[in-house]
Amino acid sequence: MATAGGKRERTRRHIYECALRLFREKGYSGTSVGDICAEASISRATFFIHFSEKAALVGEASRYLGEAWASFERALGVLPAISLLRHYIEFLFDNMVAPEISAPMLDDFRQTFSGNMAPGTGPGTMHYHATEIIIRAQDEGDVTSLTSADMLAHHAIRLVILYRTSPIGTPNETKALLWRLFYLGAQSTD
Repeated sequence: MATAGGKRERTRRHIYECALRLFREKGYSGTSVGDICAEASISRATFFIHFSEKAALVGEASRYLGEAWASFERALGVLPAISLLRHYIEFLFDNMVAPEISAPMLDDFRQTFSGNMAPGTGPGTMHYHATEIIIRAQDEGDVTSLTSADMLAHHAIRLVILYRTSPIGTPNETKALLWRLFYLGAQSTD
């Protein structure tokens, strides 16, 4: 069974990597499921075994980046949650898929799945990691507990996407602004 699960993950990752290449070449909106299938040398049925819609690729993008974040976080060592949260926001800004891909991809995800964020929020995703850090920051009293960690995680990710699309100044200036905006809205006044 481990072999079947490994093959499934490799196929899923292969589909995502082929889709990402096409998104870079043709744009997210200009790439169809058929294009992805042709690039990945798979049938449409195989695509739909792994992803319910093109928009569901958001979850794979988030898991892919979540793996990189987990390695980065381990290298940071033990930090207060609020410091880790700032590193998270900066990491996401520096490493997310280009905004010309991520913004339309996330918009399509929201339109396709409406209020159901489950396809992009499971274990190992960037949303999952943000939620875990925010829960710790809430427990440490640095982030408000009046708003759910889940909602604050969505807010942090969307804020990064918005400012990656329209940066203010240099990347470092934009990241500093992002942190101030997020923390001012999320700091504990409980």
